[in-house]
Amino acid sequence: MTVMKDIVTFIYDNEIDNYADFLMICIQHSDDWFDVAINYNTLAINKMIDGMWLKKKNELR
Repeated sequence: MTVMKDIVTFIYDNEIDNYADFLMICIQHSDDWFDVAINYNTLAINKMIDGMWLKKKNELR
């Protein structure tokens, strides 16, 4: 659970809005992050990233 909280916080703090970019960050950051990103909670991570993308899109209007 702690890894997932760290991931969600990282996505929010760094305004990550692209899953491919996020996966590359996970590869560079830690094996635990990459494991969680591809094997667990992928829907939650995708929704978080989609939410960040929508937030940025709405701020540009």
